[in-house]
Amino acid sequence: MLNNRIRIFALVVAAAMMVIAVLALPVMAQQKSDTRDEFFWLGQINKATAVINTDEGLLDKAIAPMIAAGVAKVIEEGNRPGRERPRTVITFEPLLIKAAGPEVTLLHAGRTGRRSRVSSRRASCR
Repeated sequence: MLNNRIRIFALVVAAAMMVIAVLALPVMAQQKSDTRDEFFWLGQINKATAVINTDEGLLDKAIAPMIAAGVAKVIEEGNRPGRERPRTVITFEPLLIKAAGPEVTLLHAGRTGRRSRVSSRRASCR
């Protein structure tokens, strides 16, 4: 009984941390850079994917905060003056892995790099 309560508490804390991280990301991105290039949209797609895949059960709630923090770190780094702003999924991904570890690749469950590239290019044209 106690172990079950601890597990529920841990899940609630993890979910709360993820919500806080995800809510802070758009504010951080807007403050650091007003550029809405492919990098910006790849960040937006990754944030949305983290939320949706967690809600749909494709992404374990226990690792979702770590993934959200990794996405935030890549965005923060890319928004610094003179830093690399990857324009493709294939160049964005290694930065995510470096920031959050190989588990971050679970973020892409149910999504292809091709679909992300098309979405980010369409969004940057708007």
